[in-house]
Amino acid sequence: MRIYGYTLLVCLLFSVAAFGQQSPGPECPPDRVCITVDEARKALIDADTVTAQAKELEAKDATIEELRGEIGRLRIELAKTVGDKTGAEQMIVRLSAMVDLLLKSTKKKCLPFSVCIN
Repeated sequence: MRIYGYTLLVCLLFSVAAFGQQSPGPECPPDRVCITVDEARKALIDADTVTAQAKELEAKDATIEELRGEIGRLRIELAKTVGDKTGAEQMIVRLSAMVDLLLKSTKKKCLPFSVCIN
């Protein structure tokens, strides 16, 4: 009987020691934040995602500003080209008018052995 008593006492001590080593349940001290391992992994992944999205947003903003500058440069170049075209068209009209004036103001002389156009 004595052996059974010691065995029972040793089993009881081991069970109390094992119960004391178990992790506490979902209770969390009020001065701490408790999260699970899965939640910690998810938070790290989310933080990496947010960082990557912030870098991507900065790159997009830089590209947008660069494109706005390029659009402004192209507008200026287009205005110059349209101005040059308008000037060339005006010159064509002016020269055509001069040719018409010169053709109408000259006397037509028909020399012998030449072809005259009336």
